[in-house]
Amino acid sequence: MDGTLTVPVIDFAMMRKRVGVPPEVDILTEVNSWPHERRVRGHQAIAEVEDQVCAPILHHNKEHVDVLHSRIDAVAGPKLCLLAP
Repeated sequence: MDGTLTVPVIDFAMMRKRVGVPPEVDILTEVNSWPHERRVRGHQAIAEVEDQVCAPILHHNKEHVDVLHSRIDAVAGPKLCLLAP
């Protein structure tokens, strides 16, 4: 394997700290169990961390990324960055 889909590009330890989720708990499961206002803040923090990774990778294709994000958000909630640099 070349690492394209196997090498994490998101610092999940930093994401957990920023969102406020302990290491032994699944991030999205935990955030989705929170009351609405806190859940919204948690998803926003996740998106901000993902954007820090995704933006430099994808900045040349903003229109395509916006379409992808709107489709993912409509189906799954916060976007996930599945692309490696």
